[in-house]
Amino acid sequence: MIDIHCHILPGIDDGPKNWAESLKMAQIACKDGIRKIVATPHYIKGSYEPPVKEVLSLTKELNERIKKEGLPLEILPGMEVYMDPELPEWVKNEKVLTFNNERKYILIEFPPDSMSPQSERVFYELRLQGIMPILAHPERNEVIMKDPQKLFPFVEKGLLTQVTTSSLHGHFGSRCRDTADFLLNHNMAHFIASDAHFVPGRMPELKKTYELLREKSPVTYDLLKKYESDFEKGKYIVQEEPIPVKTEKRRNLFERLKTFL
Repeated sequence: MIDIHCHILPGIDDGPKNWAESLKMAQIACKDGIRKIVATPHYIKGSYEPPVKEVLSLTKELNERIKKEGLPLEILPGMEVYMDPELPEWVKNEKVLTFNNERKYILIEFPPDSMSPQSERVFYELRLQGIMPILAHPERNEVIMKDPQKLFPFVEKGLLTQVTTSSLHGHFGSRCRDTADFLLNHNMAHFIASDAHFVPGRMPELKKTYELLREKSPVTYDLLKKYESDFEKGKYIVQEEPIPVKTEKRRNLFERLKTFL
């Protein structure tokens, strides 16, 4: 398994404070069956602005420490970049990191209570650079929780999304859980990740979630594992068409929706 969203680097954002905590996360990930983690420290203008060189250096050192521990785990460098109109320029000027510094995928976070009016342009300009944007935890966005269909046109144009294990297990409340289920059921979610931060319930663990998904929705499980395989092979993911739902019927659908996690 691959965890594409994990705050495992020490002392760089609101993740682990030191190497001991980072290594504890690595041990938990290995025990869970995770073999690759993309380290995604926050990049938020004015709050967290880690230099690319520091992220690469910390990733290299963590890999060395993991190797000394004999753990079968590889850490890849990345960032979780807060949506900003300047984001395409940041990528072009190498101010922020794409996954593994390969300029194929980048993780982007929306503000919790809005969808930036610049989003469509930002995603479009990133795709012009050959980079596929992945939206982190859209199920926790207030606008999308109110109307998940608002995400549809973005996914239809090639946006990938990642839902979080904690959301699927109800740790952020029933609205987040139901929205995550909705996105999975309508081909609007493409990855499951931990978004681990080294706090209780926020560790790099995916196995339980995938097992439940395979049991309750094997078609969706197979689809996500295919995306994961293509990602690991360095391919551009070609996602299944998202399933549209008429906005006026959304409330009734949510009332009937049975969560599978």
